[in-house]
Amino acid sequence: MSLNAGKVASILKAIDDANTTLPAFLTHILQNSSVLGSDPRTADLLLHPEVVLDAFHSCGNTRPWTTRWISAKAAALFSDELEQLAHRPENKFNASHATISQLEDIDIEGMGVDMESVAPHLWTTLDELLSPPEDQILLRRRKRRERRKRKGLDVETGSKMDVDGIVEGGDEDNEVETAEEALARQSEARIRMKQVVCIAIMINNRNARCNKLQSLISVFLHACNTPENVVNFVSHIGVANSPSTTNSMVTSLSADAKRVIRESAATLQDAWAYDNVDVTFKHTTSTPDTAPSVLVHMTSRMAFRLKHVVSDALNCCAELWRLSPMNPLRRSESEGQYTFRDLDFVNLHPDSVDKYGLTRRSRFHAYIFVRDLIRHGPAYFRQFERELELPEVVDGIPLDPENPKTEIVHVPMMDSPCASPGENADVLEDTFAKQAGLGAPDADDYPENTQIGNNVALVFGDLGVGDKIQSGQASRCEETTPWRRLQFVVYVMGLFHVKMACADAIWRLFIKPKDAQSSTDSYSLFGHAEQVHRKESNKIGTKPGFRLTHNIVLNIGMVARLDIWRVALAKHRPLFASLEASQRNMFLAATPLPIFDADQIHSETWHAIRMNILINPSGKPGNFRGVDWQVEHNNLYLQKIYGGRYANHTKHNIIRESSLLGVFKNARMQVDRQFRIAGHSTKHSGPNLESTIRILGLHFEKTRAHERIVPRHVQYQIQDALKVGQNLLQTAVAKPMRGEGRVLLVGDDEDDRDDEDEEEEEDDEIEDEEDLYEDDIY
Repeated sequence: MSLNAGKVASILKAIDDANTTLPAFLTHILQNSSVLGSDPRTADLLLHPEVVLDAFHSCGNTRPWTTRWISAKAAALFSDELEQLAHRPENKFNASHATISQLEDIDIEGMGVDMESVAPHLWTTLDELLSPPEDQILLRRRKRRERRKRKGLDVETGSKMDVDGIVEGGDEDNEVETAEEALARQSEARIRMKQVVCIAIMINNRNARCNKLQSLISVFLHACNTPENVVNFVSHIGVANSPSTTNSMVTSLSADAKRVIRESAATLQDAWAYDNVDVTFKHTTSTPDTAPSVLVHMTSRMAFRLKHVVSDALNCCAELWRLSPMNPLRRSESEGQYTFRDLDFVNLHPDSVDKYGLTRRSRFHAYIFVRDLIRHGPAYFRQFERELELPEVVDGIPLDPENPKTEIVHVPMMDSPCASPGENADVLEDTFAKQAGLGAPDADDYPENTQIGNNVALVFGDLGVGDKIQSGQASRCEETTPWRRLQFVVYVMGLFHVKMACADAIWRLFIKPKDAQSSTDSYSLFGHAEQVHRKESNKIGTKPGFRLTHNIVLNIGMVARLDIWRVALAKHRPLFASLEASQRNMFLAATPLPIFDADQIHSETWHAIRMNILINPSGKPGNFRGVDWQVEHNNLYLQKIYGGRYANHTKHNIIRESSLLGVFKNARMQVDRQFRIAGHSTKHSGPNLESTIRILGLHFEKTRAHERIVPRHVQYQIQDALKVGQNLLQTAVAKPMRGEGRVLLVGDDEDDRDDEDEEEEEDDEIEDEEDLYEDDIY
């Protein structure tokens, strides 16, 4: 109903006659709304108060006062909501007494849901303030569409289009999310994250114990070796804790890690691994007590939960000791009865030739031939990629559908090397008794520890660790108690170091002899390597290291197989069926290579070793790793990533935080995932081998390396290493089986590289790994 001047004058006169004022009249109506609300004359005011409030705010005379009133009321409302959030137990986090599980349970999205429900008005206001204006959204959208159009992409989805304008991968039956929808969803998620950060800063100002978000970001910054000035800045703006609080939290997490280690070890279902690690500490000023650079030898350790084993799989300590060649009673009764043939390696995985006359080993080689042709050969063969099947699996390690990742527990480093049998014994005692909390009735020093009983502990390590463990057990075999004999320790070799030993054996056999390095011998492996590594000829002939030897074997082998294909298939372009027939004709049955001895090991224990000799930290198919690879991977992180920087790079700090490797990795992954930080990956693209294939291919073609030439003269004849190895095994392996001597290890002679060079090679292999598991991206 419209009003005119006459009606307004009448209303004001009525107010005067009632001896009241207009504000008092409106106030009375609002205060007695329960009584007057049913009156149709006042109901409209009570149902639509925003009309009156907008009028107050629009009026020039009342606008300043209305604005101040709105600000004060909004501040009071937001303050009440923040007060509720600040006193909720869910938002409190005691950083100085934090545990690993509490840190891992921090969920930013969950915090956002809780904040939105408790403080809806503040949440809505921040959403409005942080959202970009509509005109900016439209401008950005138009620019993205123009950019996609210039690149020949579909304007809506951002996918590639073929010549007919059809989107690749499109399906009329499936509704595909457009690029704009995906960007809008990501933008909304980032705005919610910013709202959480803003409110977290506000409630932390009201209650210092409400620092969930700040604690997570503090650990993230600590794990990233963030400079102290940056940490102080981030702390002062309220996004992270102070450096002193962060250090207290790291100390608390380190103490909690010890509890986690003991709880996991108490199940007696863990395997263990350790290795030597060298760390260089550099000091800016040398003193009589400190040199400018100090190389410190320590021992890094880890444990992991065994998979695919029954509960009593390791309950066989007494049985293994009864059958052990180190047992004095058994040795006296069975002197001289064991020979090399008793190992029966060949029947470990019985094999038979298929209808084409190929053994399993030959079929795998055939697969490698076809794979290299399809992936690295002429472009014509790329069409067969989908038809290439993976080689057959023999007693494969299955992935646990419920928990495919291997559960790794990081054990604190030990301030002692493991370079001698005595030092290895000290490492084992410290690991099991002090860190894991395990013991035995005869372990008088640790009566409160969990009794290991008749169980054995699988210990993984490199070949040197195995040698020293066996030497220590041999020297203690006369002890009267199983604990002092280290009877419960069962060594399992790490396959990563076996791979290194194989590369070293290839170098010693094919490259190291002086006759094999003749510059005029174009058929030698050294001559092939010189073609693509001309500037590293001296290094190849003296100390190539594992990474260079590994690349030489892979790349030259791959190009050699391609050249064999060139010779065999030079006159026609085969179909995939004829490729299969060709590769079958290239191989003859080969004698299986012996690996392990399964005869004298408890069947369930042997199964546990086979199912856990490789671990899968990422939980993805095809991403299994040697246990010692994971140890070396941890060493790299301790040395170069999580070992601190500048003043924090100290031995004490590294030892304290060595048990928190998993915590630091998880914190970085949490922040990346929850803050929508995209684009991080450690999965490197494959190397560009075009020049390698071209240079070596021309070399092979010129020398006719894979063609039959009679007579062909070479300057170096390769010795039959298989016969030499069998003779060594027959003489050297039999002795330790009778309790004499020690196991002969690959490269166990005076020409072995020193430990420092070996550690450097291992770090290079880990650092250059091309397919690090993507979930564990740091």
